[in-house]
Amino acid sequence: MLDFLSIMFTAQATMLLGDNSGISLATGRSRPSITQHRKMEAYLGRYAGLIIYIKEMDESAYAKLCAAYFSAASELHSVQMKKILSIYASFIRKAPEDTQEHSFNSASTTNISKTGSGMRRAGTIIRSPIEGRQRDKDKASDGDLRVSEAFGIVLEQLAPAIYSEDEFITDFLQINNVALTFADYMGLDNYFRRQAVRAAGLSQATLKLIRGAMELIFGFLPAELKAWLDDALAKDIMEIIGVLASLERFLTDAEERGNQFLLNLLGKQHSRLKGIFDRHINEQIRDIEHTKLSSKKRQGVAHFVKYFPTYVGRVENQLIGADGLEIRTSVDAAYEKIVHTIFDSLKQMAKMDGEGEDKGQLNYHVILIENMHHFVAETSQMEIGAMSGFSRNAEVIYDENLNAYVKLVLRRPFSKIIDYFEGIDRLLKTTAPSEIASNNLYNKSALRKTLKEFTAKDIRKHVDALSARVAKHFAEASGKATTEGSGGIAPGTVMVGVWKSCEEELLRITELFSKRLSQCYKDSGISLEYTVADIEAAFKRHRVGS
Repeated sequence: MLDFLSIMFTAQATMLLGDNSGISLATGRSRPSITQHRKMEAYLGRYAGLIIYIKEMDESAYAKLCAAYFSAASELHSVQMKKILSIYASFIRKAPEDTQEHSFNSASTTNISKTGSGMRRAGTIIRSPIEGRQRDKDKASDGDLRVSEAFGIVLEQLAPAIYSEDEFITDFLQINNVALTFADYMGLDNYFRRQAVRAAGLSQATLKLIRGAMELIFGFLPAELKAWLDDALAKDIMEIIGVLASLERFLTDAEERGNQFLLNLLGKQHSRLKGIFDRHINEQIRDIEHTKLSSKKRQGVAHFVKYFPTYVGRVENQLIGADGLEIRTSVDAAYEKIVHTIFDSLKQMAKMDGEGEDKGQLNYHVILIENMHHFVAETSQMEIGAMSGFSRNAEVIYDENLNAYVKLVLRRPFSKIIDYFEGIDRLLKTTAPSEIASNNLYNKSALRKTLKEFTAKDIRKHVDALSARVAKHFAEASGKATTEGSGGIAPGTVMVGVWKSCEEELLRITELFSKRLSQCYKDSGISLEYTVADIEAAFKRHRVGS
């Protein structure tokens, strides 16, 4: 029986492998898959009773029989699994070759010309992640698979084979705690069953052999899986997120089924790849910080700000249906680190230009306004939980810098009238409104002299000059536009928001001037030489889209 069954194990395995290494080839829409062992298991299953008989009659023969099966099964699974791994390795497509456009580190940012070739102006349109997904879908239809897709299919092949083998050897070789005897199997009288139970039991050596059955059968798999993953991720390291998501799904399933071998196999790969993922995120952060240190000319939207939504698009494409998995939490935490670095790097880059003179201060605010506007325009449209918080933070930075920029840019043409009324505000802290006109610096003569320089014609001239200056700061073509749902930022391109804020600020201070005139010079009959309508008309001439 030992010789016969040993030969049958090898013969059945050889028949199953056939000419295709035990792989069912692709037909129509179906992909290549591992041929299941059902026929082989059904054939061998007829000898299950004899296995129990041998187990009770000659333990050494039973141990040899188990070893013979483990060896034949291991060879069978090895050929099948190595072949399926090889097939799907050939289906994987490489990462985009143009790494400049597909990483946070753009080599061109180290030598940015005056035209802003590296950090293009807000007018530059980037491809949306949705367009990228469509291209991914088109490529996949040609037989090209992303690493995470290929890995998911591989696990769909390997896991059932492992579960099936575990279940088969449990019954066939009686590797379980049921303690079924040959007398039970044959339905003999109770006397024989009782006698059989008394004689049951295996030595420690045989127990060790059968308890390590899965490791003996699939001992080749850990190294094969590791090598496959390393080679696959070398083609596209970004896909590690989807690979981790697949691992976590199958780990959950293995835990529910109580399959310790698969839990250990996938758990080790998960721990190893989690470390690689953490290093990947640290590399992204270093790339952003490198841009901060190396950029000489800081104009327009930074490369890493433009790339961020593309990066998020690639990551999220791998996380469909991953809510509740550990990788979802890990990715959200990674986003937070990256966004924090982006914001910090922008402020540092802006500071390199923004200390001291007014021009430097303006440049500081311009950089942050343009970049935060672009960031909000992109992230506010993403239906991702973590993004809403980042958008709100960007809006706060945008608002702070826009307010500061508007005050600075309006001061050049309107400094005389602004300074005059700011002087009145300082006096009002210690002087009654009725006494302001008695002050030599703020009497009616000084007031008339100041106001006559700001007629309706002057307002139009100053707004024309302001428009040219603001347009120069925000060199605009068809920049990234925010929508109505973008929170506090005015919908439209960055120029729309800036121009609207300039108008609102000039209207606000004009209203304050009028209030101070009626408060401190109420019986003088003196009023502003221009009106709110003059401001609105002047700004309307330069409104984007008018």
